[in-house]
Amino acid sequence: MNKHKQPLHRSILCGCLSFTVLLCSMLGALTYFNTRQAMYKRYEAYMTDLLKYVSSRLDIEDLKTCLASGVKSQHYQDMQVFFDLIKDTHDIHFLYVIVPLNTTRYDNVKNVIAGMSAYEKEHIPDNEVHLGELTRDQYPVEAVEKYYNAINTSGKITFFDDVAYWGHDYTGVLPLVDKDGRFFAELCVDVLVDEIHRVIIHNITRNVLLTLCVCLISTLAFLSWISKTVVQPIRILEEGTTRFARQSHEQKSIESLVMEMPNIHTDNEVRALAQAIVKMSKDIKRYVINIIQAENQAKELSELANRDALTGIRNKLAYDKEVKKIEWEIGSGNLDYGVAVIDLNFLKRINDTFGHDKGNIAIKKLCALVCTIFDHSPVFRIGGDEFVVIIKGQDFAVVDQLIAKFDKTIAQISEDQTLDYWERISAALGFSRFNPQTDNCFESMFRRADQEMYKRKKAMKAIRQH
Repeated sequence: MNKHKQPLHRSILCGCLSFTVLLCSMLGALTYFNTRQAMYKRYEAYMTDLLKYVSSRLDIEDLKTCLASGVKSQHYQDMQVFFDLIKDTHDIHFLYVIVPLNTTRYDNVKNVIAGMSAYEKEHIPDNEVHLGELTRDQYPVEAVEKYYNAINTSGKITFFDDVAYWGHDYTGVLPLVDKDGRFFAELCVDVLVDEIHRVIIHNITRNVLLTLCVCLISTLAFLSWISKTVVQPIRILEEGTTRFARQSHEQKSIESLVMEMPNIHTDNEVRALAQAIVKMSKDIKRYVINIIQAENQAKELSELANRDALTGIRNKLAYDKEVKKIEWEIGSGNLDYGVAVIDLNFLKRINDTFGHDKGNIAIKKLCALVCTIFDHSPVFRIGGDEFVVIIKGQDFAVVDQLIAKFDKTIAQISEDQTLDYWERISAALGFSRFNPQTDNCFESMFRRADQEMYKRKKAMKAIRQH
């Protein structure tokens, strides 16, 4: 007793606070590294898919000719529209093609092409990139060296952090080679690192605060019982918690985050407290395991969340995100929008007569046709046999011709007797433009297009029955 010069409750309080800080530190570090790794892998997969998709649309030889002559070809102008569309429809910071020239401090990079969002065109038009433009001192030497290190002719994508006056980005670089296999330029995509850090900080804060609440509640309960305890059980409990703190200090094994029950034989509040602490450690272990499992599941789901499994195009989730973005653009005064609703006819008859595998063939054939005709517009599969095309930009300017082409092609396919029944697809298309006089949201425009589709569908079925 003489060696305890401080009050017993003060010693216990200090031990509990030390345990809480240690546990929160471990949980915060674990959350940081796991979340950071998951987020960076997710963005790398997303950027890789985007770079490969964009590069498949590029004509390298045409870009070389444009860069040499300084004259923008039709393909270059089409690519500018395509880059702008990607910038508007994808969660990225920049999408651009550059040619690293040297590693000096001035005029070290030449611009080829870059995407601009609708917001940038309206509010910050000075951000426009010009063909063959030298960048003066915009790119720091450190950044240019990273672009130089990414040069190769094997098509290997390089990722690196890029800090410049426009912000802190995570950059993906895909080298472009000409028909002779020589390096020509680099296709690059940037995402904001701030967004990644916000997610990480949010997860750490949430987990640490939850752990702090659990630990503080347990400590207050324990201190309220201190007057009814005896020295020996408290001493045994103190030894147990100290031993657990030692074995779990900087412990990477989750299994080691469980405290063993101290050897206390008195059937009183001290034993109950010991049991509560042990249970708390098990709960925290399960909580950490659940966090890791949830992060792994989120990583797997994020790769499939926006893609339709059957057709490979964007699904209902991606459609809902696009609608929210369009609502914002409509509120900003961008009213040049239209929506086409397309529904496959006689799918039930195909499924019932020939089987669902033939029905899937019909769905995929219709999807391919829609994507081919409306090749500058995002296409979504929002139901079993229902597709939606959000029409704007280049397609919006010639939408009547595109719809006529679709109807004519569908009519030819449905009447082609050389095809199997399930390949002679028939589909109804309804279209509606945004009308600022009557529409106050995207949904009202969609409803009109849906009604037009059903009218067309009814008429087509009546003709086919005769």
